[in-house]
This record gives sequence, structure tokens and C-alpha cells, in this order.
Amino acid sequence: MEIKRLLKKAKMHERKGQIEQAIQNYQTILDVFPKNQEAIKGLKKIRANILQNCSVDSKQDEINTVISLYFQGKIQQSLQSAKALLNIYPNEVMLFNLCGICYSDLGQFNKSIASYKRALKLQPDCVDVHFNLGNCYKTMGEFELAIVCYKQVLRINSSYDKAYFNLGIIYTDLEQSGLAILNYKEALKINPNYGEVYTNLGDIYKKEGQFNEAVENYRKALKIIPDFTELHYNLGTALCALEKFNEAIKHYELALKIKPDFVESSFDLGIIYNNLHQHEMAIKYFKQVIKYEPNNAETHCNIGKAFLNLDETSKAKIYFEKTLELNPHDAEAHCNLGKLYLDEHLTGKALSYLEKSLEICPGHINIMSNLGAVNEQLGEIDVAFNYYERALTINPEFIEGRFNLSLLQLNNGFISEGFKNYESRWEYEKFPSARRQFSIPRWRGESLQGKNILLWAEQGIGDEIEFASLIPEFKKLGCNVGIECAAKLIELFQWSFPWAEVRETGAVNCEESEVYALFDYQIPFGSIAPLFRKTLDDFRRNQKPYIPRLKEGEIKVRNKLNLEDGQLLIGLCWRSTYQSSERSVNYITVEELAPLKAIKNAVFLGVQYDDCLPELDRVRKLGLSINYYTDIDQKNDLASTSALIGACDIVISPSTAVLSLSGALGVPVIGFTPSKSSKNPIPWFPTVRYFPLNPDNPSLLMSNIINQIPELISWANEVTTSERQINPY
Repeated sequence: MEIKRLLKKAKMHERKGQIEQAIQNYQTILDVFPKNQEAIKGLKKIRANILQNCSVDSKQDEINTVISLYFQGKIQQSLQSAKALLNIYPNEVMLFNLCGICYSDLGQFNKSIASYKRALKLQPDCVDVHFNLGNCYKTMGEFELAIVCYKQVLRINSSYDKAYFNLGIIYTDLEQSGLAILNYKEALKINPNYGEVYTNLGDIYKKEGQFNEAVENYRKALKIIPDFTELHYNLGTALCALEKFNEAIKHYELALKIKPDFVESSFDLGIIYNNLHQHEMAIKYFKQVIKYEPNNAETHCNIGKAFLNLDETSKAKIYFEKTLELNPHDAEAHCNLGKLYLDEHLTGKALSYLEKSLEICPGHINIMSNLGAVNEQLGEIDVAFNYYERALTINPEFIEGRFNLSLLQLNNGFISEGFKNYESRWEYEKFPSARRQFSIPRWRGESLQGKNILLWAEQGIGDEIEFASLIPEFKKLGCNVGIECAAKLIELFQWSFPWAEVRETGAVNCEESEVYALFDYQIPFGSIAPLFRKTLDDFRRNQKPYIPRLKEGEIKVRNKLNLEDGQLLIGLCWRSTYQSSERSVNYITVEELAPLKAIKNAVFLGVQYDDCLPELDRVRKLGLSINYYTDIDQKNDLASTSALIGACDIVISPSTAVLSLSGALGVPVIGFTPSKSSKNPIPWFPTVRYFPLNPDNPSLLMSNIINQIPELISWANEVTTSERQINPY
């Protein structure tokens, strides 16, 4: 241990009467560990002996008394006493050296240098004076002169480890890391237990990005200086860089155990836990920072991000607003508030915050991407395109921007460009589908005659149904087709594509599987479209229902409802099972369906695919009765659900699996969406008609539908694949 070594040296110097060296050793310990009792007692003992033994040697006693004053912190008194003694002993090197030290501590460097030079005239080979003169130059920033002094020390005494140590510090400051490392290693040859050297080596390696070497040196330092807060922290940062987060957490927490108010550790722990998606823990540590630094704007912003990740948007807003109160120019807080309001479709507020954010940080691609999204919502399509393209000009590898651009392109008729950019989804962190690995190649349009191809589903159930509209194209290509899809879709797809082998989606890693080796090619559902649909017209020409209607099942449903002739059966879905603050603007509440009771001669059937009985009770009290079959698992039994939907004359639904299944069956669907971003959306289904949903006034949706019922019935009669005809309204 470094401390034990220094204590041993100090006591040895005491025994030999080398008082100044002993004092220096004790003081070195107290510089790092000011409460070390052994060092404190050692200094007190020396001072007492100095005062008690004045009779032995009058001159040395006087000098020791002056030195004792210095180590008592009485620098000015020590200096004056030393100067007074120099009148008596004008050739005493120790006194000039002490004056130099005192002047240096008082910031009077020119006088300090003069004192040291007087000492060196008297004793040119005095190592301690050369060393102290080097320290003075080092403090002044006169590094070249300091280097000369330290090298002179080493010419006189090549075992002076502190000279190598200080040379290492200077070369580090001069950004000459190679020379710094060389001198630190020389110091370690002399003193292998020099903890500060290992610490500084670790700092150099960390700065140079050599994190393994940094960790190695920090660990060696900790064996010598185990209770050094900053050392634990620095080791933690190096381990973080190596993505060894559990070890990093351990050392950050040890730093906090030693020093609970060490906010750097608390802050970095918050960052780690946020990155590990343990947002509650992140908030805990960020709040520790706030405890000691209540006006730390960056930390308030990070707490906001953690709450945002927890979908606690109201709390997130509070912290982002507090961030801006502390720092009105925090671009990230402006951006995050803008994104929050964007998700809530409060476009005016969103635009204001995002424009301010971009004003503060003009080249920030994430801000541009969000401005692209808010302008999509506003229907400013050209402006949205401009922001996405600007972001991608700055950074062509900006995946989120490219993915968002692809959706905008596809929604506005730029099919070829849109699908090309849509391939970026596999690199987009938030894209939910598994990144499957195959040993077989991706199909890119090669001849499939006599070949075997695997088509595998991605994304949600609605997306799987939507993309499945392209599967019939493979029947024409003379190939054997395997389809992997969600378990609940297997039966539907077996009916729809009897010429294909249909099974549940397999493992993520298929590279070693013999099953997949039987295929010549593979392709994900979402990548099929650009090979068969180059333009919007290609979609329009090939629109047709592709999931067979279960006529008998539909008849049973209608009979069970005791429908009278001419009655209109309307299927109702109002939300997704999965809701977040971002997605909720796409849906309505069940209460907002209540005005539909004004439609004459209509019967309503719930095709909401989860437990919605409490909601149905609420809307019933408002005068709208919705039939619902609890004996059908609408979420998992899609065969029965298809009969339920097929029995309907019209379905009203947001963009969920209900809309996709209805469209695939050829059932007329009134879809609703808050988006203003589509001029020419992809026409996947022939029987879907969209109505705008205004999140600020959702009641307008039902009003518009009710007002257009006669027209909608006429349209439904034209497009339905059912043999039924709805009576005119």
C-alpha cells in the first residue's frame, strides 16, 4: 500500500534525523488523505521534538522551529522568521529553500525563483532545491524551464521518482502522451507502488480511447489507494466505454459510498440506467444530483427524458419546462417538448418549440426530423419533405430521418423512392420487428421457376394482413412458397393461399436450421411490394379481396342478431389494444360513438378485439346499444372474427387489424385517421374509405359520418363482395 510505504519512510527519516524529509512524507499522505491519524500524530511529534530539543544545536533548532511554523500553516510567519535567520546564517541553503517554498505558496513566484537560485549558488547539486524550482516553474506554466529542472534532479539522483512523476504531468499537459507514459513508467520502475502514477496513466489511456489499458491502470491504483473517490469514478467511465455497465455501476456506487455528494457519479449512473431502459433507477440517481445541484438544467432535462420513456408525459413536461426555466437556451428541452406536443397532435405548440430548438441548434438533424413530422401533421407536405431532405443532406446515415421520409413518400404517391428508403427500417432502433438471420439469400427479383421461397411476416397483425395482399403474385412464378406468420393468422392464410405452406414465424437466428436450408430464397413481407408495385396505379389495378368470406358463419351471426329486412349492421372498433400518449390521438373513446344512435334502422356490433364490456356499459347509458359476443376471442380466433366482421354491412374503425381484416375480406370500411400528410395514400384495399379525425374536436368525425350515411350506403353497395345489398337510407 502507498500509505504504508510513506509512513514507513517518514519514520525512517525521523530516526535518521532527516526531519524535513519526514515532514514531507507525512504531508504527502495528508494531501490525499487529510484525516490520516498516523500522519497527523507523526507531524505533531516532530513539531514537539523540535521545540523541546532546542539545546542540542542552536542553529538547527532555530531552523527546525521555522520549518515547524510552515507545517503549521503559518506561512507568512515562517517566511519572516526564515528571512530573519538568513541575517544570522546567510549561507544556509535550507533557509533559502524554505523561503522559496513560502513565496511560491503565496503566489510570489519571482521571489520564489530568486530564493531557489540563491540556494543553488550555495549548493549546485541540491536535489530538493532543483525539484522545488521545477515545481515553481510548473505552477507558472513555464513547462520548458520546469523540464530542465526535473532533468537536472534526475542527473543528480536517477532514483527520484517524483521528478519522473512531474515530468509525466507536464508532458500530459503538453499533449505529448508518449513522453508522459515513458516518464510515468520510469517512476514505476523506481516505485512500483506509486498509486498516483497508475491513476494518471489510466487518465491518459482513457483520453486516448485505450480503455482496456485505462481499466488495467485504474485497478492497480485502487489496490494502493482504495478509498479514492475520483479513481472509482474514472474506472467507472472507462468500463462504460467498454460497455461493461454492471462493473461500471459498482464503481460509481463505491464512489458515492465514499462521498455521497459526488454528483458526477450520480449523474453517470442516471445516464447508464436510462440507456439500459431502467428509467425508474435513472430518475432515482438524477434526483440525487438535483439534491446537491438544484439548478442543474441538464439533469432536469434527463429526468424529463426518463419520464418520457416511461410514457409519463405530464411529469416529463414538468421537468422539460423546469429545464427551460433554468436554461432558456436548452435546445434539447425545446425539442423534447416539441416532440411531446407533436405526439399529442398539438401542432401549434409543437411547431413553436421545435422552431426555437432549431434556432438554438441550426444543424441538428433530430430537430429537423421532428419539424418534418409536425409539418406532416399540418399538411405542409412540401415543407416536411424539405426538413427530412435537409437532415439527410447533413447526415445520409440518419436512419430515423430516412425511415420517416420513406413513410411520407409512400403516403404521397412516391412509391419507388418510398420503398427504397423503407428498407432503412431494419436499422431503425424503434422498428419493432425481429432482425432475423438467414443463411439463404434475400430474393431480389431473380427467376423463381422451380425454386423454393420463404415469405416471412414482420410488424403487427394489421401489417401482416396488409402485406399479404401481395402473396398471390407468387402463384404466377412457378415456385414453391412457404409463409411464416403470427399463429393467429395461420388458419386465415391457409384458406387464402392453399397452394402455399403456412406455419408460425420461426426463430430469429435461422442460419443453422436444416428447415430453412430447404429454401433457395427468403424475403420479409414489407420488402415484397417494390418488386410487384412500382407505382400507385399498380396498386389500384391489382386491388381485390384476398381472404375468403365465411358465408355460413356470417349468416349465423346475422341470424343471431335477429336482423330484420333492411336493417344496417355496422361493426364498431374505436381504438387499438396498445395505446400510448403518442398513439392515442389515432383513436376515439367509446363515448364519442354515441351520436351514431341517430342512424335509422341500424344495429351495432362490437368488433373491438379486447375486453371492452365496461366501455360498452358506459356508452349504453348514452343511448347507444352495441352488441358484443363474449364467446368469441376476437383477438386470437381470427377465423371466427372474420365471420363476425364479414357479417357487417359497414365497419367503422381506426387503422388497426380490424380495418386491415375488413379490407382483406372485401367488407366496406369507414376508416379514420388524424393524418393530413397523405395526398395519395397507398390503396391496399378496394373497400376502404377514410375520414379525417380532428384530435382537438373528435365529435366532428361522427357528425361527418352521420351526415353522409345515404352516400356511404350507396358506396358500400358498390364495393362490397357480399351478395347482400343494403337498402337505401
